[in-house]
Amino acid sequence: MSKLDELIQQHCPDGVEYKQIGEVFETVTDYVAAGSFADLRKNVKYINSPDYAMLVRTMDIKNGYTSSNPVYIDENAFNYLWRVHLDKECIVMPNIGNCGEVYHLLPKNNPYNRCALAPNAILLRTESASTRYLYHVLQTPLFQKQLSKIVSPTGQTKFNKTELKKLEVPIPALPVQREIVRILDEFSLLSAELAAELAAELAARKQQYEFYRDQLLSFDTNITEKNLSDVLRIRNGKDYKRFGQGKYPVYGTGGIIAYIDSFAYNKPSVLIPRKGSLDKLYYVEDVFGNLKVISF
Repeated sequence: MSKLDELIQQHCPDGVEYKQIGEVFETVTDYVAAGSFADLRKNVKYINSPDYAMLVRTMDIKNGYTSSNPVYIDENAFNYLWRVHLDKECIVMPNIGNCGEVYHLLPKNNPYNRCALAPNAILLRTESASTRYLYHVLQTPLFQKQLSKIVSPTGQTKFNKTELKKLEVPIPALPVQREIVRILDEFSLLSAELAAELAAELAARKQQYEFYRDQLLSFDTNITEKNLSDVLRIRNGKDYKRFGQGKYPVYGTGGIIAYIDSFAYNKPSVLIPRKGSLDKLYYVEDVFGNLKVISF
């Protein structure tokens, strides 16, 4: 159960009304609603340099509008695509490729003065419910499970707006929607802050590790290099299956794989796999059984 589902149960103990997407959103439209493909080709020409308006793709939204190759359109194309102007709060969902992604758009965050939605996405707009609340709802596992049932199972994933309109979402009273949004947004902000703190802590620990590693491995040029066999005793592991069960651990590439009644060595050792995960070394101080690895 998602955090949103828990909040709905908490605030609506007597149950909540479910409505179809087509009932909740007064506008459910897309780029191709402007006209036939022939008319679209005639009226909408993609431009690679800044012009009257920007044609916003879901990849642009996902990447924070940092694309190096944005698409623009002239005034005629922008007016022709009036149904998908991004001049009001709305939700955008890719319906060809990346199905299941959900974006909440506000005009103040638009990357250009005038923006229209590009193909392969559906625009949803409502004035009767909280758009932010519905943004959270559309990402819940329960809704995503519904959505998966209308997504084409073969080839490139896709669904159509007619089927989308039939899917149902929980709609509590508007004050409850707003309270749920407040709680979820605070929770999301806290999670983002904790993630940022963790990333900063990990970066600091990595930098600290690299500093001490470099200090420890900065050898004096007068130090003589020697072969491992000159300073270490190297032994190959044996087939542990010849021994009976006991208390001594047997190490393989994945760690301890068995316990036998005979030990191979009882002093600190470094164990190196002979095949498989060759970069997975073990340092062992306890008594250990016959190995399937090389020991130093």
